[in-house]
Amino acid sequence: MVRVIIGVILFITFLAGPAAAKEGFYLGAFSPRNFIAKDIEGLERGGGLGVRAGLGTSEHFAMELAFFETDHAVGAGEEWKFKGGTFDLKVFMPITGITNVEPFITGGIGKYSLDTTTGVYRGNVDQIYRYTESDGTVHDWKTSFFNGYQFGAGANIFISPELSVDLGYVVRKMYFDWNTPGGVELRARVRSLEAGVSYHF
Repeated sequence: MVRVIIGVILFITFLAGPAAAKEGFYLGAFSPRNFIAKDIEGLERGGGLGVRAGLGTSEHFAMELAFFETDHAVGAGEEWKFKGGTFDLKVFMPITGITNVEPFITGGIGKYSLDTTTGVYRGNVDQIYRYTESDGTVHDWKTSFFNGYQFGAGANIFISPELSVDLGYVVRKMYFDWNTPGGVELRARVRSLEAGVSYHF
């Protein structure tokens, strides 16, 4: 499998055109392959889809928002969903003499949740609004804020000045302390392999 992936990368690189400057807006879609470990046990590796939007502030830096969801089998006939929304800073490191491949390192913060058969695990949950009716009924509006972070590396391979194939490896670390069994804090480490495409405006 590794040889196939390396062969595909080399083939794309051979066909690729010159890279465009990183300043400006870009949109993309990607497919993550996630491996969840640590306190979260019994989940099989899972895949799904995600979208990203970014803004290149120079030839070497970009800010990016991304959202994704992957499905993970657990037990007989059960499936959990792992969801994430992230904000990252990317640093591009051009290779001298190779204009169509732009390696990068990335890091940032994330809001993660895990949809299980008994409820949704979240982290860093706080009350942001409370409303009390005339009869004394109290309504709490709660949400989860950033409960994890991520870092990784990858490369954008430009097929044309506007279109790139994006490959990456990301390590995500997070905690869940709301709606978990017994209210116990659970920590998770997720390794993500990502492949996608982006259009650079």
